[in-house]
Amino acid sequence: IGYMSLAPLTGLFYYSLLQRRRKLFNFYAAFHLVLLLIVAGTAILQTKTGFIMNEPLAETSIPEKTRLRDLTAEISGWDQVGTYLSELDMEEKFLFTHRWELGGYITHGLRGEYPLICLGNLNRARGYAFWQDQDEFIGQDGIFISSARYFADPLELYQDYFEDIEYLGELPLIRQGIKVKKIYFYLARNFSGGFPVFGI
Repeated sequence: IGYMSLAPLTGLFYYSLLQRRRKLFNFYAAFHLVLLLIVAGTAILQTKTGFIMNEPLAETSIPEKTRLRDLTAEISGWDQVGTYLSELDMEEKFLFTHRWELGGYITHGLRGEYPLICLGNLNRARGYAFWQDQDEFIGQDGIFISSARYFADPLELYQDYFEDIEYLGELPLIRQGIKVKKIYFYLARNFSGGFPVFGI
């Protein structure tokens, strides 16, 4: 966000360049357009295929967080979660997680197929803490979703807000035949509501 403050200065620079040296302006504009296309194209290809770096997932225990060197691996493969959930009984169930990053990945990967709430403190949940009214899901069962990178134990976070919480399993997400991350699923029964957004 801090770099956005440079946008007016960049615009002023290009405007003054356009007024004084049009040929140099055309060169700069073409150069930066080509550079933007190369960077964007490389990022998209890396996210889809991992052609630069596609490291196999290090095998770790569930509580151990893993840090991916390739951050594009974190945003790829979430559509596979939809396939996993389609094999479960999702009637009268909602999805929930504890961080806004995971909320964004899940929403994008599943295209809003299932209702999602983010039950976390304001620092972790951010806007997701308010986009869905948690009271709408009182009495329903929820599926908690987390990744190795952002893992948190739902028993510690939510034992006071559900009747019981059961580990369902893990799903390795595959990119070009290689496991790049794991997603963990828990079934939490009978949401009581009242999860505090502030002061946790």
